[in-house]
Amino acid sequence: MRAASPDRVDAAGAAWRRGGLETIARSSVGASLTRAHIEDLLDQAEGAAQASFAELTRVLGLRAPEDYVREFALRVEEVGQAWPLPYFALYDGDARVIELNTTLIAEVESHLRAMGREDLVGEGLLRQVAVAHELHHHLCRIPGQPRSLVRRWRERSTAKVRELLEELAAERFSQLLVGIGHAPQDYVQAAAQWVRTRGEGGTSAGGAAGGPPHSGLMWPRP
Repeated sequence: MRAASPDRVDAAGAAWRRGGLETIARSSVGASLTRAHIEDLLDQAEGAAQASFAELTRVLGLRAPEDYVREFALRVEEVGQAWPLPYFALYDGDARVIELNTTLIAEVESHLRAMGREDLVGEGLLRQVAVAHELHHHLCRIPGQPRSLVRRWRERSTAKVRELLEELAAERFSQLLVGIGHAPQDYVQAAAQWVRTRGEGGTSAGGAAGGPPHSGLMWPRP
């Protein structure tokens, strides 16, 4: 895990916010939100992610995402199918499992390298971001640890808006925890590009090509 300078943190936050606008636009409620409401959602998501990150690292220190997974008695299960499983990772609270689509991750990493975006690949960055994202969904369901602001939203928002808020916060939290300067949503864009490429050139390993990956890692669940 990397400590970031204040300037780098501000730039990362701005990158997340731009990506957050894309997440909102893709959501089922995005078209119905005013600009003021969107800005409020982003502000609240930022506050929730920062609160979760600060409390988690205060109690347990700054670690790799999968170290926290073990700390909370969760487990990561790897699946090996890029399609038709259009997600990087999913959290199952009942089973205490984070399902990680390692085949899709590998495909998108290869695509990024081919596009000259080694900066988005690094040493397992996509895997770390995916796990950190789902870890935040778990933290939101633990009373008092950390005391994420996300839980307060559930009492005053519609279900769709609550899901969107939690997704935005998970995106920002994963960025903070992994210490990346780019937006986590960049991986969603890369996955969409990969799917379009597969659609033009044939089908992927899992079946017929279709729409871009959506759920789990960054896009609000339907």
